[in-house]
Amino acid sequence: SKRLLIARSLVRVQLREPGRGDFCNGGCPTPGNVGSFGITSEDDFTQSRRTLLVAGTGLLAGCVAPMGGMVQSTQLESNDRAARFGRLAAGTGTAPVVTQTVAQSGIGAGLPVVVVTFDENAFFASGSARPRPEAQTILDVVAENMRRDVPDAQLTLLGHTDAVGTDAANDQLSLRRARAVLSGLVARQVNAGQLSTIAIGRRQPIAPNLSADGRARNRRVEFLVSSSYEANLSVIEGRAVPAAWLSAGAAMRPPTRQVAVLRPKAGLVATTLAGPADISEAPLLETQKLALAAPTP
Repeated sequence: SKRLLIARSLVRVQLREPGRGDFCNGGCPTPGNVGSFGITSEDDFTQSRRTLLVAGTGLLAGCVAPMGGMVQSTQLESNDRAARFGRLAAGTGTAPVVTQTVAQSGIGAGLPVVVVTFDENAFFASGSARPRPEAQTILDVVAENMRRDVPDAQLTLLGHTDAVGTDAANDQLSLRRARAVLSGLVARQVNAGQLSTIAIGRRQPIAPNLSADGRARNRRVEFLVSSSYEANLSVIEGRAVPAAWLSAGAAMRPPTRQVAVLRPKAGLVATTLAGPADISEAPLLETQKLALAAPTP
């Protein structure tokens, strides 16, 4: 609920925004007093935030925080998240594109969302849902980033295809790839409750599908990470793309705009990145439908 989201954010304010109208009984770990808490690095600071979030708001009785501080705090947290992705990925040889955006509607409105984009070839061979061996390092990075994050961080995975082939085939390929990646993350001790996915297919290209270069850019894997599952969905739901980009030149009907949001079933287990032999059947549960923005003329 929005009330719970605000309560969590208020906890973050106490961890990030001292001296701005806040009053804490006994003091909270903050950038201004980290030395007194034995915190000497950003990762230590992140760990202190995780500890207080796990313990709950009861530790912060008597603390008062302004709403402006809440917004600033979540943005600082998002900045940390984006910078950490860049640092962890630096040695992989496959640098992702890391950007930040803001959710525009719903419960998560106003919250920042980090978007991490990899070229399809970093994960999969053309037409395959079996992760490449090189993808192990990338999933190590994604999993490590989630482990260092606050425990309520949410990751939503999107597998994008080009406009070649039928929508049914592309959606199924997106779904099989999502299952493979989510299974790989759970195998790396990422909490399944922090993960979700949508088989997005060709619905959200970032370039026209009329050229080989454009189709290659559209074939990508995207991770959206924020403090709110609803904020991730708001960003996905609000993306509008030119209608002309959805076609590869042949007469094609626009893809359906209503998509299913899927989350791993509790207890999902995978022992390796490749996962079980039937990885395409890894259990995912539909939690809701999402209506994507209409294409622009």
